[in-house]
Amino acid sequence: MVMDGTAKLFRAIMFSSLDEHVRRASQYPKRRDRLWYWWNLVLRRFPHAPLPFRKRIVALTHHRTGWMFSVRMGATDWYVANEIIEEGEYDRVKEWNPQAFDSVIDLGANIGLSVKLFADLSPNAVIKAIEPDDNNLAVLTVNLAESRIEDRVVVIRGFVGAESGTAGIDSSSGEWGIKMTRGDQKVSVPVYSMSQIMDEKPAFNAVDLLKCDVEGTEAELFCDCADWITRIRYAIVETHPPYSPDALENDIRRNGGSLKLVGRLQHGPNELVFLEQKK
Repeated sequence: MVMDGTAKLFRAIMFSSLDEHVRRASQYPKRRDRLWYWWNLVLRRFPHAPLPFRKRIVALTHHRTGWMFSVRMGATDWYVANEIIEEGEYDRVKEWNPQAFDSVIDLGANIGLSVKLFADLSPNAVIKAIEPDDNNLAVLTVNLAESRIEDRVVVIRGFVGAESGTAGIDSSSGEWGIKMTRGDQKVSVPVYSMSQIMDEKPAFNAVDLLKCDVEGTEAELFCDCADWITRIRYAIVETHPPYSPDALENDIRRNGGSLKLVGRLQHGPNELVFLEQKK
């Protein structure tokens, strides 16, 4: 029985590239953090097993970047950290002179790691972070406090949509895949239009950077964006099939926007699209 349990644990850690996990774990200088990394893999491999420390919030320090942040054990939070810190999926922002940004909107802020990145890159910017899930918001609040940026981040609980109202919430894809649902609502979440978010105090006449990762709602959002699209200078949008970068660009043009697609990054079945105002 002991051997069977050991074999399961070994397979859990080996479920994907061991070399890659060793490299990533080594980025955490504290032995405790490296152990959390490996235990998180086990929790993810056995999501329904009654194993200890599941959902525990742990504080981490990343060696190469010096980042200090928190994640939940057994959640998708560490995947988000890998994408932002290790893979640098938003690094293109550094080419846009972000030090001069005054206003940032983060649609789908999750646990706040993208908010932290944008706050670091744009030290004078006010950031509006929109996130519908209460559990994600709890960790986001911790990360804002640890980074000491909560005084310039406006947190809004809700979804973004073409029109304001309420919606249900679907978390079946994990903590990083929260989706808006229509119809029956076991949990009712506010839905805000982009104009409402921009006009929320402090009001943004223009938005230097818009990041949009809203798990498919981007099709609804950009289909009818004439009221606000001309006020966006730079944008990062994750498109989810069947909505495509080409459809996004067509919607922007049809609504009078002049954002130009300047980069694409494959993100599993999705694509991360980088856009900037035409000079």
